[in-house]
Amino acid sequence: MTRASGENVVEVQPVPGIYTALMIVAVLALWIGIGFSLVRLMSKVPTSNDERGGYGLTMGDLFNSSDPEDAEK
Repeated sequence: MTRASGENVVEVQPVPGIYTALMIVAVLALWIGIGFSLVRLMSKVPTSNDERGGYGLTMGDLFNSSDPEDAEK
């Protein structure tokens, strides 16, 4: 808010549409971050040190509460 000194008071407020635009940008950024995380978690495990890969999880593994290391034993 901006105020001028003296008798005249000028109040400047942002247009209400800017809050909608900021909310849309924030939601888009959230979904993009979730998408990148899911791709990283569900992509193939690398077979050599030169490859970039993920963890090879399935959609069911993402919501499974058991420890994956216990299943391998």
